[in-house]
Amino acid sequence: ADREVTRWLAETDVQALMRADTLNFSDEFCSFLTHTALVPITFKRRCLTINVLSIYFQEQKKIHHFRVVVNRDAAGLRQDILNAIDGLEDRAHVCRPFAATFVNEEGVGPGVTVEFFQLGVRAFLEDANVWSFDEQHRCYWFCESKSEESSASALFACGVLVAQGVLCNVLVPRVFPRVLYSLLLRDLNSVQYEAPTVGELATVDPDLARTLETVRTYEGEDIGEIFGDLEWPGTSEPVTHDNKEQLVSKYIEWFFSDRVAKQFEPFSDGFRAVLGKSLLLRRVFDASQLEAVVCGADEPVDVPAIRAAAVEDGWREDDASFLDRFWDAVTALSEEDRRRFLLFATASDRMPLRGWSAIQLVVRRNGSGDDRLPTAYTCFNTLLLPRYFSHERLRAGLRQAILNSQGFGLA
Repeated sequence: ADREVTRWLAETDVQALMRADTLNFSDEFCSFLTHTALVPITFKRRCLTINVLSIYFQEQKKIHHFRVVVNRDAAGLRQDILNAIDGLEDRAHVCRPFAATFVNEEGVGPGVTVEFFQLGVRAFLEDANVWSFDEQHRCYWFCESKSEESSASALFACGVLVAQGVLCNVLVPRVFPRVLYSLLLRDLNSVQYEAPTVGELATVDPDLARTLETVRTYEGEDIGEIFGDLEWPGTSEPVTHDNKEQLVSKYIEWFFSDRVAKQFEPFSDGFRAVLGKSLLLRRVFDASQLEAVVCGADEPVDVPAIRAAAVEDGWREDDASFLDRFWDAVTALSEEDRRRFLLFATASDRMPLRGWSAIQLVVRRNGSGDDRLPTAYTCFNTLLLPRYFSHERLRAGLRQAILNSQGFGLA
């Protein structure tokens, strides 16, 4: 693999390739992209974006944007997005890249786009009629008892937002279990789709997964009596050692298809309305890679890498030792608290596809005094840090920032 990468690098203008707006997605090129060890996920994401936009351009001859003007409050933002989608002459136009602005605000550009996606996804997930939050796995899953038309519209819009993040080069926070991405690949008829396992079921319904795993591993002759009360979808036959594996597999298949069909189908429809025409998506990405494309990589927080690329703005020369203490305090945090700190400062705790240095955190001096608290402009990855007079107050301020992080499922 290393020799192949070396040869490819020698024969390819990689920087030009990464900047390219058009690519030839031949069978050979698609086959090359399937080699995880050779192709970075950053490049795969770039290829997917180019592929989707090129398909849209071929159909429309011009890239139109999907312009939305939204309020900031969750209920208003959610309704504004729903109204924008419902107001389209052709629902297929949801594949246009979003261009969002906030009501009574002049701001435009990448920072506003990031904030729109962060607030937009959060607004839909806060709807308890549509989503439920799993405290154990810290992720969201469908409220199975809800199937109203309004819920279907919200789920469609949420699927659109998740897919639009790829087109708009914005990472969506990791708020769904990986099995959701596997199910999206299933609905795309992807060659990379793999049927969910008991382990993946455990990320959604741990109690049911434990029961099914017990059935699989039980070796007693009384298996039919012990598990006689279980109802197996699609069959009335009792469980035996000969059929237990098949019954468990069919139960998992039923759970992730018929049981959540009313909830998952509109979400999947929204996702596919944006990215579904991409042959590349159906051929190249497995569930873990699709999750990485949507959310970024799940890697330990590398504080030195973040610091090396950070911009320290507005500080004086005699503040150098204070900044050293600040970075030491961040380094000393636990992994969970480092992620909470990033949530506070950037609204995301995931590593960007280009690495932790790509965050380009701005640490800006915000006055001085031990009575001040850190604040942040998350859409610009900017931390407004007061110049504290004591190390204890610095750590207390950092702790306050962590407690105030507004991540998904975090308080």
